[in-house]
Amino acid sequence: MTETNAPFDPELRSLELPPPARGALTYTREGPRGGPQVLCVHGVPGSVRDWRYLGPRLAEAGFEVFRVDLPGFGGSPRAAWG
Repeated sequence: MTETNAPFDPELRSLELPPPARGALTYTREGPRGGPQVLCVHGVPGSVRDWRYLGPRLAEAGFEVFRVDLPGFGGSPRAAWG
């Protein structure tokens, strides 16, 4: 693992939700595909950025890391869930 204290935010992605939900869920993905998977969910308030220090370290350790924005936070619109 490299020694770094620099935060990192991977590209924000969007996933269209099937009915009955409307809209999209935003998330990020980092680390090797096929590795053990970790789902990072922020507190309230928060966003995927809450994991900008831990996410890269988990990815360097071989985990596939997914960070999600809860409804109404970060890039996930509240309307998509209501």
